[in-house]
Amino acid sequence: MSVVEPLSSARARRPAPFSRVDSTHVGRLLLGLSLAGFALGGLEAVALRAQLSRAEHRLLDASVYHQVLTLHGVSMLFLCVLPAAMGMFLLLVPARLGDGRTALPRLSAFGASLWALGAVVLHAGLALGGTSSAGMLGSASMTSLEWVPRETVQLGSFAFRASGVDWWAIGLALVALAATCVALEIVATVLTRRAKGRSLGESSPLAWNGLIAGGLGLLAFPALCLGLVLLERDRLLGGSLFAPESGADPTLWPRLTALLGHPQIVLLLLPAMGLATEVVVSAAGRPLHGRGVVRAWSLALGVAGTLSWLAQLTPAGASFARAALPLAGALMALAASTAVFHWLATLWGRPLAASPALLFALGMAALVMTGAFSTLPLALEPASVRQTGTTFGVAHAHEMLFGGVGFGLLAGVYQYAPRLLGRSLDARLGRWHFALTLAGAFVTFLPMHALGLAGMPRRIHTYPAAMGWEGLNRVATYGSLLLMLAGVVFAMALLRGNPAAAVPAPDPVPVLPRTPGPALAAGGLALLAAGALLGWWFGAAGAGLFVRGAWRMATDRRS
Repeated sequence: MSVVEPLSSARARRPAPFSRVDSTHVGRLLLGLSLAGFALGGLEAVALRAQLSRAEHRLLDASVYHQVLTLHGVSMLFLCVLPAAMGMFLLLVPARLGDGRTALPRLSAFGASLWALGAVVLHAGLALGGTSSAGMLGSASMTSLEWVPRETVQLGSFAFRASGVDWWAIGLALVALAATCVALEIVATVLTRRAKGRSLGESSPLAWNGLIAGGLGLLAFPALCLGLVLLERDRLLGGSLFAPESGADPTLWPRLTALLGHPQIVLLLLPAMGLATEVVVSAAGRPLHGRGVVRAWSLALGVAGTLSWLAQLTPAGASFARAALPLAGALMALAASTAVFHWLATLWGRPLAASPALLFALGMAALVMTGAFSTLPLALEPASVRQTGTTFGVAHAHEMLFGGVGFGLLAGVYQYAPRLLGRSLDARLGRWHFALTLAGAFVTFLPMHALGLAGMPRRIHTYPAAMGWEGLNRVATYGSLLLMLAGVVFAMALLRGNPAAAVPAPDPVPVLPRTPGPALAAGGLALLAAGALLGWWFGAAGAGLFVRGAWRMATDRRS
């Protein structure tokens, strides 16, 4: 005799959202966290640009500006891009490895829950009087107890002593620990959950790049978590591990944070490049041109990210640091250029459809080329001495993180939306989203390059009108408004999606699109050429600064 369980009882036994351990649920939880972080970080970016749009503007005072700047960096990197890349891996890769399961499902579920808790703690300081103003990764001197003392916080009848630095350090430590858990899950899944007889070389580009990025994450995130825990130990227990006035090494904190700060672009760029590669292969309907070469350069990109951190282990001005940074910059530029070249070779001569996924992949190629070549002025001395600490470096980082990583992730979202989000996205709105995002990226970041060459430093909340920076800052602010409009269009594309098409997506099988689009191929090549020309322009500017500085040094010595 069969017993029918009451509906209320079945619902009562349904697991809570944070207690499920299947990779689909955990991946979508991370994607939801990413969308929330994108909204917060975007609003914070618009507030920052609005403050800088006019000389001597008083929209935000210095303290509020630097707090918003800290939250913007944390929101976009740790609460938007990073959980999006890891969530998409958990949703797409296990089925392609042949097993369909992750290696450590409870660990990734614990990491996702810890991630959400860390996001809440990071923004709790705003409701309790403020947050850290020391930047995304902080500074040992600006976060010390002597510089930022704890204050009494009263919540009804409950009182405790804390400050914005404490909320920032505890929340970011939780996020770093969560990212470590998910990175370990990624590495273990790729290494142990492949189908029998399938080698690493036969895995998907996302799985290969995810393995390299996960390895970098296991190197970087624990160091950041340890540094933040030791910092809170000093603040709560009265230690002096990071206090230079107590005899501590002043380079200890920069070296710990550099382990994340330098490889972070590579760590995030690799999964995005894997997604863009899969989009290109699917659009072209044939295997990737030079697959082995692209995989080798992806590994070289991971080595370059580690090499750039190793330069921080030596004292400033040491010969190894001088040699390592230009070498790492050259490796990054060559790796990105090689991947883009093979994407174009794969698409060459094929009939293409103007899908939002392919458009974002081509837009990623243009911005990655621009950002890769703008690495050179930051890696070559004495050009790096002039540009380090200016908005030139800020623009370069945004081109790689927002342009490169963001465009690649959006290409994957539009390509695999049924599997990722449970619905297909509106293609017409997706094309508008791409056009506004690409235009907004160039209008925002190109003036910041010019401002950096003009000497505008980073992390300033205002500037005198006599400096002549107001015009370019206003143009960059208009670009940020375009990006905000693009975010609204993306939200509309999400809301107007078709849930009826929400079926699990199988492994991508190369299928020729029905609608030929030779004009799209020409437009994509023109877009890439424009990005390459801009990148070479920045490279030429850095070479000019290098020659000029070398000539000055030579003439000074003669005199």
